[in-house]
Amino acid sequence: MTQANLSETLFKPRFKHPETSTLVRRFSHGAQLPVQSALDGKTIPHWYRMINRLMWIWRGIDPRE
Repeated sequence: MTQANLSETLFKPRFKHPETSTLVRRFSHGAQLPVQSALDGKTIPHWYRMINRLMWIWRGIDPRE
């Protein structure tokens, strides 16, 4: 009787991962959440970056830019 290679037995790939796509609720991509804090900045549709005046001041950037 032949013995199995120990490394093949120990490191054999095992896939027992549950499917998580049904466990997580996904938000629709079209809905935007309202801003709850002034520190979060303003969200303007179709704008390429978040306008956050307080964060710009904190980083030393002129807020009028």
